[in-house]
Amino acid sequence: MKEEKLLSEAIEQLPKNFLLQYETNGIEYMHDGLARLMGPAGEVTTFVLEVKHIHRKESLVAVREKFSNFPSDFPIFLEWYCLAIEG
Repeated sequence: MKEEKLLSEAIEQLPKNFLLQYETNGIEYMHDGLARLMGPAGEVTTFVLEVKHIHRKESLVAVREKFSNFPSDFPIFLEWYCLAIEG
C-alpha cells in the first residue's frame, strides 16, 4: 500500500527516542488514519493522518510557511512536536 510506504519512510526520519504508531483507515473514512506520537519524556500526542505524496518541494514549503513561525531549516517532526506540547 502506498500510504504504508510513505508512513514507514516518515517514521525512519524521526529523531531518536520518538516513536510513531499509526492505524490506517479504509476508503470510507474522512481521514487516512490515526497516529500516536510519543516523545522522549513520555509525552503523547494523538492526531489524524492525511497521507499524501507532494510532488513539488515548493508546494510543501508554501504550506509550511503559511502555518509556521519556525525557521526553514527546523526539522518538521520537531516542529510538530513543539506545536503539540504548546497546544
